[in-house]
Amino acid sequence: MIARRQLPAVGLAVFALACATTGPSLEPETARADRNPAPADRLVVAPRQQVVQPMLAKLLGYMPLHTTGVDVFRMRHPTFDGRGVLIAILDSGIDVGVPGLQTTTTGERKVLDLRDFSDEARITLRAVAAQQGVVTIGGRSVRGMDRVARLARPPYYAGVLDERSFGSGTSADLNGNGRVGDTFPLLVARGTQGWFVIADTDEDGDIGDETPVNDFLDAGATFSLGYDATTDIPGPVTIAANIVSGNPPSLALVFDNSGHGTHVAGIAAGHGVYGVDGFDGVAPGASLLGLKISDNTRGGVTVTGSMLRALNYAASFAQRRGMPLVANISFGIGHEREGNVAIDSIVDEFAMKHPDVLVVVSAGNDGPGISSVWLPGSAQHALSVCGMLPGVFAREQEVGRPAAGDVLSWWSSRGGESTKPDLCAPGVAYSTLPRWRAGDEISLGTSMAAPHVAGIAALLHSGLAVSGTRARAIDLKRALANTTVRIGSTVLDRGSGVADVGAAYQWLLAGHRSGVYEVEALANQGDGLAAGVGAYRRAGLEHPADTIQWFRVTSVGGQPAAQFELSTSVAWLNAPTSVEMAGAPVTIPVQYDADKLSESGLHVGVVSARPVTDTIAGPSFELVNTVIVPHGLDRRMRDRGDVMPGEVSRYFVDVDSNAAGFVITLTASAAAPVSVYLFEPTGRPARGGRVLSVGGEADTVGRLVVSPDHVRNGVYEAVVVGPDAAPAGYTIEIRRSPLVVLEVEPQGRALVRNNGNSVVNAMLETRVLGLTQRRTVQGGEAAVRWQVDVPIWAERVGLDITVPVRTWALVTDFGVTVYDRAGWKVVDAPLNYAQGSFSFNVIDYAGDHLDIEFAPAFAHLRGPGAWTAEATVTFTPSDTIGMTHPGPAVRIAPGMEQWVPFGRPIFDPAAPQPMLVALTLRDGPAIWTATEHLVDPVRTVVDSAGGVPNE
Repeated sequence: MIARRQLPAVGLAVFALACATTGPSLEPETARADRNPAPADRLVVAPRQQVVQPMLAKLLGYMPLHTTGVDVFRMRHPTFDGRGVLIAILDSGIDVGVPGLQTTTTGERKVLDLRDFSDEARITLRAVAAQQGVVTIGGRSVRGMDRVARLARPPYYAGVLDERSFGSGTSADLNGNGRVGDTFPLLVARGTQGWFVIADTDEDGDIGDETPVNDFLDAGATFSLGYDATTDIPGPVTIAANIVSGNPPSLALVFDNSGHGTHVAGIAAGHGVYGVDGFDGVAPGASLLGLKISDNTRGGVTVTGSMLRALNYAASFAQRRGMPLVANISFGIGHEREGNVAIDSIVDEFAMKHPDVLVVVSAGNDGPGISSVWLPGSAQHALSVCGMLPGVFAREQEVGRPAAGDVLSWWSSRGGESTKPDLCAPGVAYSTLPRWRAGDEISLGTSMAAPHVAGIAALLHSGLAVSGTRARAIDLKRALANTTVRIGSTVLDRGSGVADVGAAYQWLLAGHRSGVYEVEALANQGDGLAAGVGAYRRAGLEHPADTIQWFRVTSVGGQPAAQFELSTSVAWLNAPTSVEMAGAPVTIPVQYDADKLSESGLHVGVVSARPVTDTIAGPSFELVNTVIVPHGLDRRMRDRGDVMPGEVSRYFVDVDSNAAGFVITLTASAAAPVSVYLFEPTGRPARGGRVLSVGGEADTVGRLVVSPDHVRNGVYEAVVVGPDAAPAGYTIEIRRSPLVVLEVEPQGRALVRNNGNSVVNAMLETRVLGLTQRRTVQGGEAAVRWQVDVPIWAERVGLDITVPVRTWALVTDFGVTVYDRAGWKVVDAPLNYAQGSFSFNVIDYAGDHLDIEFAPAFAHLRGPGAWTAEATVTFTPSDTIGMTHPGPAVRIAPGMEQWVPFGRPIFDPAAPQPMLVALTLRDGPAIWTATEHLVDPVRTVVDSAGGVPNE
């Protein structure tokens, strides 16, 4: 799926960039003034101005080809521009009406096929009969059947395209008339040239003057709804058709109502972007496949089996055409437990079955914490791409001031449990978009980096074709990885480095070949070795056996025997000097020197394996080892330092159940903005607040409080990030909360322990936030809905969802969509991890109830048959109703426990539902703990709102 978070614009001074890897806002796209039944349509406001004129964007270098040497490579080899190569864009669709996506450099059709695997706009068709040249479709009389009868004989089939099916945002206004709610009759028939669809594009009730549109594969025909007489151009959305013969036939309309896929396509292979001559993507000569795998009406989520079906279709299409294929997947979700997840296995299996197809995947946007790579970016045989921030976007370019350099982006996901990413490419670019998304042409994220590398792979394919050779996916992957330019701190941050197309091409011309090897880090379970995440020790070396790490290396595909020389990158690693691969898997021991791993922080070491017959080719495989030595929170952690552009400072703290909560204090100079990002022990962004920014225009000192509700036992990571173009000084302090709530009695008090070293004056404040409802949601193959009644006094709704980790390992997405009584989409907020929370205003929708839809997308063609999820909905009143009530202060000595009274009891036997109560624990003016508790007045049970288990 497209990333779910807005990325903080740390250091970006040129523009407030719109993130193309960011899904729709959690707030409704169109505000409603009341909760009356919805009218027939909703007004929308569409941006019309491009953020920068295309010619200026070209001159400024906003398609950053220089970073990877693409501009020089294409200048030296004008015909090595991707011609004859097919790039499959597995995404949200492609708008082929955008200038730049019509033709290749040789004048051929750019997009060879658009295919829908999401079923987002599948139209229900029914047989209809014409009478006196008129047919009734959706209760509407449509003229013009006399002309249709000359094109095709009966039977005729008809259906309706309803804008309301696509929400209430700008993209749902298919005809660009400024409102959503229109319906469009469609007629399908079979003529001499095959099946076609006719739409009433000008909305005059007559299809006799309309052009029949065949399946896009046949001739690339499309249509648009509406017409702008002031600009003499058709409607804002370009629509293609997929028609499959049957009784009735199957009709799916394909269009990009996200813009993400169109932007990705322009980076990979745009030619004459927005009609500007010479303004091209990476591989302007390449052809494209637009394979829609996401349902954009539910927040851009994939659907069950869509990735697998799209990959198989792309491979079959390329084989029929005899074209080299590169597949690009700029999608992903966060790992809960890295290892054997379904979609990674599927991608790896596909790569093994199609060794000539390179699968390029974005690494994810949950950096800069380690172990944050998304699936399927963690698939071993895919090429996982991290994102850089090109210098042209780092700050305003001033006359007489040196241009900023390229740096590794803060948002790009890092490796840890998985040995990813493989390499980096520019993660910001100006590219093509549908007209309704004008103003968002500059977007950032690893979604932009992946198509850059997919385009480079196409350049390499077209260059090799001149000599009559074709490269396997592994050769492309190793050529790119072994010729990079180093950037960033460790291999976990940037893989091997930044791609260099010219160097990779020379590597291939030199005749280097690479075998295919699978590397598995084995975990020592005491009684033997087992598959698992072994070479990643987040809590340091726990016992003597931890100083030996075993790796199992398997040669894939019956390759000939080979001998490798092994070398280590750091002094604390020791490995055998050589190893021979002769068919059977080989187990390689790596020894850790514990004496050299005493300093707290991150330690990363790599064992590289080079073939003895071709050592200059670079490693054929690598063994990555990560050891973290955390700082215990039994004592305060404090440090002062400087952070350089593109670099980060990492701090690891061991948080246990006795810590309750903890506080991070960050200080920076007024002139230099500095941020700290917080990550949980699993590597996911911290719940309850993940980022704190100080300096610049913000305050110079800030505090990030992690409440007990959100604490997970284990090693947390705090990452300090500075500006993108200048060093910055900072001071960071992390200390645990001295006060912890052990027990709550709803009728008036809580048991509090003082874990600190000094006396505290503990005071409890209570505030009733609202009423809650809980449900265990159960489902199967189809989406499931939960209808929730909304109290008349409610102003906001909060929703918390937890999916079992074992279920999360089977999905490619988990969609959550909320509809009002009239069927309008209120909000879509797909989960990026197995637990997610969001909230929205209820005054913005119609009706007295909500329908909450849960729609998991499973990786395989069919789901497991049954799944469950835990959901809690909270209705919040206004601030005047939920008043804060402070209690008296109670003196508590170090190490002691004492009951502390509330200012007001929170038990309300008259409440019809459990309540959500905010409980704030103070020591004078200092807030140490701010928790939320669910209180059930019927059962008199109190538990933490954040305590729903993952299993």
